[in-house]
Amino acid sequence: MYPIKYEAVDSSDAEVSEHDATDSSNLNYEIEESPGNKGLPMKREKLLLWLNGLIFCISLYLLFVTVILTRRNNDDLNDLLRMTSEYSPIFDRIDIPLVTKKMNATLLEPDPSPIYRRPPSPEVDEAWNRLANIKPIVISRSDVIQLGRDPSVAAKWPESFGFGSDAYIGRIDMFHQIHCLDWLRREANFDHYYGKKWPPGTPPSDMHRTHVSHCIYLLLQNLMCNANVDIYTHYWADAQLNAFPDFSVNHKCRDFDAILKWQEDNSVDVDLFAAIRKPPQYEAKIMSHRFKELFGWFDSHPDNGSDSGEIG
Repeated sequence: MYPIKYEAVDSSDAEVSEHDATDSSNLNYEIEESPGNKGLPMKREKLLLWLNGLIFCISLYLLFVTVILTRRNNDDLNDLLRMTSEYSPIFDRIDIPLVTKKMNATLLEPDPSPIYRRPPSPEVDEAWNRLANIKPIVISRSDVIQLGRDPSVAAKWPESFGFGSDAYIGRIDMFHQIHCLDWLRREANFDHYYGKKWPPGTPPSDMHRTHVSHCIYLLLQNLMCNANVDIYTHYWADAQLNAFPDFSVNHKCRDFDAILKWQEDNSVDVDLFAAIRKPPQYEAKIMSHRFKELFGWFDSHPDNGSDSGEIG
């Protein structure tokens, strides 16, 4: 065995050595911690970049959605109306705004009285005739099919009218309803409109009574179909013991003026329509005996009096 040698160490050297060791450990600590100190700002910068990118993507998405919705609203203002209506090609031809209107529904005639409430006159008749515009319009074969009708049966416009070979005869039902209301208005002023034709004590024709019955029932069905649930209130009047109804309520209405203008610009004259006759390739529907009686069909077809008919 070799003897262990111990060397004397100066106390001052020991202090220095201890101090050096302390400095060395501090240096190592700073060296090891330095990458971490630099990494924190880098991580923050990356996080901020990710957040900025995310915010930009969200903003871009919201902008895209806004543009799409705006274009959709501009392209088709009738989405809500389509949801509450059967198919109609009119929705593809005109934008129909929804407007809030307060009904003028006072019991007494206002001053000035609306022309539609005035007694019969040429001016009143002209105003009602404009609203009861039952002129026909042009629809396509596709329209006929989407309306649930058979194109092989539906009547077409003659090609001589210039509408092409795929043009069918259609009408807007609303104007027929107004026509029926006007018919009832005339019935309420029977002597003025029909007194010369049917003086007092002379019953009107069977066709006239049937027409009135048709109109009353048609309007009833349309009122029930629309089923308006708007509410009217009541107020106390000094001339009534009970609360009096206030019928002048607000309704959400389709812009009638817009539809009427389109009808006036695109409909075909009724006289031209009345001159159209059935083409030979079409098979006529067999109408009922009652229908033929009303229209005097047997007068011009005396040999067909036994025909029982099918519809009408």
